[in-house]
Amino acid sequence: MSLRQKNEPKWVYQLQIGRSLNTAISAMNTASSSNVSPQQTSRFNGAMCPVCQQTFRNGEIVCPSDMELLVPAVIDALIGTVIDRKYRLLSLSGKGATAKVYRATHESIGRTVAVKIVDAPTDVASTRAVERLRREARALSLINHPNVPRLFDAGQLADGSTYLVLDYYEGLSLYDRIQEKGCVAPEDLVPLMAEVCHALEHIHAHGMIHRDIKPENIIVLSKPQGRIHVKLIDFGICKFDDPGSEDNARANAEFCGSPLYMSPENINGVLVDRRSDVYSLGATMYHALSGKPPLSETTLIDIVHAHRSVMPSPISYIRPDAQVPLSLEAAVFRSLQKLPGNRYQSSSEMKQALIKAMNPDEYTGRLSNLQFSGAELRAILAFVKSTTIEQVNKLLAQDTETAQSIKFSLLTRIRTAIQQIESTQAPTGESFEDLALENTQIGSQD
Repeated sequence: MSLRQKNEPKWVYQLQIGRSLNTAISAMNTASSSNVSPQQTSRFNGAMCPVCQQTFRNGEIVCPSDMELLVPAVIDALIGTVIDRKYRLLSLSGKGATAKVYRATHESIGRTVAVKIVDAPTDVASTRAVERLRREARALSLINHPNVPRLFDAGQLADGSTYLVLDYYEGLSLYDRIQEKGCVAPEDLVPLMAEVCHALEHIHAHGMIHRDIKPENIIVLSKPQGRIHVKLIDFGICKFDDPGSEDNARANAEFCGSPLYMSPENINGVLVDRRSDVYSLGATMYHALSGKPPLSETTLIDIVHAHRSVMPSPISYIRPDAQVPLSLEAAVFRSLQKLPGNRYQSSSEMKQALIKAMNPDEYTGRLSNLQFSGAELRAILAFVKSTTIEQVNKLLAQDTETAQSIKFSLLTRIRTAIQQIESTQAPTGESFEDLALENTQIGSQD
């Protein structure tokens, strides 16, 4: 059905709606009689717009975006059925490459839950999917944290499918928020990342490494009074602290994680520790603050090479309008260092740095003649480790308009500072990095 034309009589428009509605009702009745028993009409996962593909579950019959008549969204034959004689599947909440997640209710106690199902294995890929679901069940059974989903049940169905029963919650992923707004404001992002760090503290304390931290796996939930809360999800490729086990050996042999957010040591196939999660969280923060992933490469080979040797461009260059505090940018860049020893050594240390970055202290020490705050010195240090003055000049020369707009921004000040340092030898023979480490009191953390 099309939108009503400008000069079209109202009765013609109403007739079109009536005919289309009758057609839709007939289609629904046909589908209902052939696919759904009278007791299982909930197999219809709401209604769907045939034009924009949006789905609706509150009784709407017309799409508010383009005024098209909605059609039944018959998505999954399992909807409306009861599995394992306990959980009635009400609707499809999400679908990945290997698993489906349903909103369900426990038949006996009425609790709303999420049921994650992976089909019975038929090939190598589906066998790995089942192994990952079992790995996730094992991980979630060992931890209990408000920022991690709770595991209620797990089992296998008669057809060989494997399922988990988890907390049910509705929210957008951090990736969805980035796509919706272009980027996430620092004052909104830091509290969320502090919660993720808190969850990682708990996970690491139980001998596990998540290995798949990315914007899609951080779910942002709304709480009363406008408060926000996050859940760190998807523990299917986590690493346990038992390197001799066959289960861990299989996982270590796989290319684990999302390439854009993987740490260099993970890419290289080296046994990872908690600092690998610190890197991935830094890459996630970079994406949220700048609106772009930390790497611009598009092929797997190029991404692997870039993770090993290329640092991302400064956030202040990519998004000069984002007003990211220099101290926060420094914290992100420190977590993105190629060598694990140069990053924050724990998620707890990173959390404290992020909180402090939003309230930086002023520096008045030996390098005060350069007129930098302590936060700016930390940003300079992070940048000096990753680039050269020639690269800075190249960045500034790429776009004249951009260069003018950030004339007094971080990049220009870094360039000036480096030039001063290169032309002036410190009395004690110390390098700029040594002086910065000493005066910002982070030397002992590297």
